[in-house]
Amino acid sequence: MPTNLSPEAVAARQRYMQASSLEEQIKTLREYIALVPKHKGTENLLYNLKKRLSKLQYELEKKLEKVKKGRSSSVSPFSIKKEGAGQIVIIGATNAGKSSLLKALTGVDVEIAAYNFTTKLPALGMMKYEDILIQMIELPAIFENMNVKQGNGRQILSAIRNSDAILILIDISIDPISQMELILRELESANIRLNMPKLPVVIEKTGSGGIVVIFHGKRIDSNRKDIVDLLVDRKIHNAIVRITDTCTLDDVIDALNTKLISKKAIIVANKGDVEGSRHNFWILKRRYGDRFQIHPISVLKNKGITELSRKIFDLLEVIRVYTKEPGKEPSPIPIVLPKKAVVQDVAERLHNKFLENFKYAKLFRQDSKDRRKMTKKQVGINYELQDKDIIQFYA
Repeated sequence: MPTNLSPEAVAARQRYMQASSLEEQIKTLREYIALVPKHKGTENLLYNLKKRLSKLQYELEKKLEKVKKGRSSSVSPFSIKKEGAGQIVIIGATNAGKSSLLKALTGVDVEIAAYNFTTKLPALGMMKYEDILIQMIELPAIFENMNVKQGNGRQILSAIRNSDAILILIDISIDPISQMELILRELESANIRLNMPKLPVVIEKTGSGGIVVIFHGKRIDSNRKDIVDLLVDRKIHNAIVRITDTCTLDDVIDALNTKLISKKAIIVANKGDVEGSRHNFWILKRRYGDRFQIHPISVLKNKGITELSRKIFDLLEVIRVYTKEPGKEPSPIPIVLPKKAVVQDVAERLHNKFLENFKYAKLFRQDSKDRRKMTKKQVGINYELQDKDIIQFYA
């Protein structure tokens, strides 16, 4: 046991030792790991703690799978069918202004009150952005230990997992850091990460051959045995592990966590009209500006809302493509596709005959220097499309 643990780390270790449920053990162990100083003298301790965390996460996955199988088939009000060009959830601490923001973006009439936890169930609205609609969902407030306590916490987290992207609404009239820490901590408890970079490790299970570790990148704080031990703890005895970049033991643990997902998110800093909010905005930006885009607004004074709608569209990472028949105007209703979509994706959306009999397509695109002009050219089936492209098929 290292002798240089801080009182906070010792207290966190005690909370972990006293935790009874799997969820509480995972939560308190994460807190303990975060508080252990990182140096040569704590390498073995951190390795063993992270190994224990990986085991606990595996046990929790299996437990939740059993619970899910035993649930009734009744439909939860938090299971919301996606509509429009994408589904965005608005999350935040209580009284951050989520209902007011939903109303400002969509015009939907929602209950707005000054007391905490006004919203009990999801509130829905459709935001019009130019010629498309985007589904906006206000979720009830994030609260402490929502993945452990009874109530609708897990349903809220499930709705967040199901969304396409997230707006994190922060009230900058009060301490913004405690709000962000609460939100990130609760999402982490449900294996939801925000704006997470691609993992530098890929694990492919195989039927035989044992565990093969291939290093194309650099490994930090681990060796081959550490990686093999982690896989064996997960009852994986045959696999190919490819390290493609600078990789830590945490990255390997994340790659083993089949429930871990990453969501695109931006921070919306509300109540910018209140005295002292400017100072809190810069505190928020210094702490999280390298990880999140932060957009200041005032719902009360209707400032920043129009600009926010554009950022919401960008957050979805989609493009709009319009089809055209010879001699006719382009369709006013776009086909919405993910960025980097190609001509083939449009053909598949329209009809099999466009794909089966494809010869070429004519593409009309706004000129990059003069938006009033259109350029046109002949393209093939694998040509990458951009937002607002117009396409005409020839078969």
